This record gives sequence, C-alpha cells and structure tokens, in this order.
Amino acid sequence: MLLQSSIEQVRKGTNMRIAIFQGEKTIAELVARLFPGSSRAPAKRKHATEALLSANPHLSDLSQLVPGSRVVVPETVLPPDPAEVTTVTPSKPATRNAIVLFHHLDTLKTAVPAAATAAVANANATITLMQRAEVKKAAAKDPKLAQQVASITKRANARIQAVQALQAQLLESLGPLQATLMKSVRP
Repeated sequence: MLLQSSIEQVRKGTNMRIAIFQGEKTIAELVARLFPGSSRAPAKRKHATEALLSANPHLSDLSQLVPGSRVVVPETVLPPDPAEVTTVTPSKPATRNAIVLFHHLDTLKTAVPAAATAAVANANATITLMQRAEVKKAAAKDPKLAQQVASITKRANARIQAVQALQAQLLESLGPLQATLMKSVRP
C-alpha cells in the first residue's frame, strides 16, 4: 500500500522526500537524524514523529525493519536535513524510474524471506518423510532404497543450507543497493 501511494505521488506530480533507514533502534533516534533541530523543540519533535509514523506505518516496529529500507519524509514544521533526504520529482524520468526500482527492491525484502521459508519448509517436509518408520523399515530391507533415502535426505539438508545462505546474501545486498540508487538521484 505504501509503495503504491508513493508511486502515485510521483505520477501525480507531487514531490516526495525519501530517506534511508540506517538501523536506528528508536523512532527518536530516526527523528533526531532526519530532523536535526528536533532536540531543541519538543513540541515540533512530537509533530515530526507523528507525521513520520503516519507516513510510514512500518516504522512502528523498528526491530522488523532492515537497514536500507526507505522512509518517506513528510512535510513537518521542522525542516529535514538535506544531506539525509532525497527529493523525488515527477519531472525527472531517471528519478521516477529510480523510485520505482527502489520500491521493487523494497518488495524483495519481504518476498525473499517468504520464498526462503517456503523452500526450507519443503525440504524439512522431505526430511520428515524420509524419517518415517515405514520408510526406515523398508530401507533396512533394501540397501538400494537405503542409499536413495540417505541421498534424498542429504540433498534436502544441502538445499536448506543453500537457501539460507542465498537469502542472507540477497538481503545483505539490498540495503547498499538501495542506498546507492538513492545517491544517484540526489540533486
């Protein structure tokens, strides 16, 4: 939903400001980084925090957010730090394309773990099947079958390790890729 609204903002001709989440532990840390004047104005800091959470519901649980994720920086009474924010405008095709690509990369942060979880579950189901009493009993009577069961189990375990390694590698590369993408569209 946030992806769609962000893309729609750009298509409608509305400028949109984006920052990159850098792994802050609290919303207060994120607000302090994005709005440097917030520490001197508690009421304005509160307004900026509320506006940031309203524009980015996913910020309500920062422990679930991956560094490199994008954060929409809304209009507030405090000006954002220009070094932390990229303004996306519909008049710049490269910027428009970059924001769409950025959002697609953001989608991968959810899709990759879901696909990995499904692949691991399938491999675990295969291992469980190979460990059933009737399979073990049949394998004990037939050396060829025992060899196949061992081979299937070994491949399933290898699949789990490969999927987990690939997931970690992909997720680790998405944040820096998004950060590089955003640097390329800075004015």
